[in-house]
Amino acid sequence: MHIALISAHYPPNFVSGGTLVPQRLARGLVSRGHAVSVFAGRLDADEAPLTESDTVDDHGVAVHWINVTPWTAWDDPRNVDNPPVSAAFGRWLDEVHPDVVHAHSLQAVGAGLLAAAAARGVPVVVTMHDFWWICARQFLVDRDYHPCALVVAAGVCGCQAGRAALDARAATLAPYLDAVDLVLTPSAVTRDVLVANGLDPDRVEVDENGLDLGGAAEPDRSTVRRANRSADAPVRLRYTGGPDPMKGIDVLRRAAAAAADTEGWELIVHLPTGESAGADLDRLVARDRVTVAPPYPPERLDEIMADTDVLVLPSVMRETHSIVTREAMLRGVPVIASDSLGPEEVIVDNLDPWSGDHCMDHEAVPGILLGNR
Repeated sequence: MHIALISAHYPPNFVSGGTLVPQRLARGLVSRGHAVSVFAGRLDADEAPLTESDTVDDHGVAVHWINVTPWTAWDDPRNVDNPPVSAAFGRWLDEVHPDVVHAHSLQAVGAGLLAAAAARGVPVVVTMHDFWWICARQFLVDRDYHPCALVVAAGVCGCQAGRAALDARAATLAPYLDAVDLVLTPSAVTRDVLVANGLDPDRVEVDENGLDLGGAAEPDRSTVRRANRSADAPVRLRYTGGPDPMKGIDVLRRAAAAAADTEGWELIVHLPTGESAGADLDRLVARDRVTVAPPYPPERLDEIMADTDVLVLPSVMRETHSIVTREAMLRGVPVIASDSLGPEEVIVDNLDPWSGDHCMDHEAVPGILLGNR
């Protein structure tokens, strides 16, 4: 079978962890003998908008790129519907002739690509990795970084460009969604939220993202305590969400400042090179309580988690899945998370990770859920 994948961004040119999923899917399909072609948005301010190019990665996956840099803003109408990109996608479809189109994130490339596929009689599957389809800010969080009503029509949020723009956006997307044969979501809670917002439940199925173990055997979870950490060492907390306020960096900053005089803990914060952790965290950096580290590549995941006592996930946005929660879970690392939907499906609230009274399986990890609603 020949599968065409669509993604707003695609490694190595990407800005969010969600775009790792279509890459993993593409490589997995190729390894199973399928033909895979990828149509991906590209971000490059030095390249002219709509510039197209082609590459083939080291797994034999062909990627057709189109530069969508000018249309990444949520309030740009072409973030939702981008006719020139739809036209380019149509020409590409006529060349590759796939058996099915599987769309992932669509911001900036636009939902019109789905109609282009449907018009050619190609079955269309969409994975909704976030709430872009129903929320103009994509993650059900308002401009003050407060979580919004789960049912958008019941909320009072002014949203990215006002309520009228939000309603117009929904009207634009509705016919494109009608062209879709099947909708997939990365978690059951995401499915529930989308159905509550009007999506036909008979058209939605849950398909979890899964995790990339790099071809290795499943990590050893026989003990939760880190093998290379002494019993009297400070509890090592780790935050991997980066500088975006939606990921809760400001929540973490305030919490760390409030606990600055409490002994027995240290915090590692992963931020892009040169990025400040914020005033309160920077002061704690000076006191050797907080360490700022660069983002880590996937091949260091086992090493990073083996050096972590607790993963901290303070998101104020609505998470649909949270890959990092599950990556920690597989390695026996407990999680402190906000009640941000996706992590809640796999965290057992207030279960003592050191007691041994639990089964550390793939469905649940001990941790603490903190309310942010």
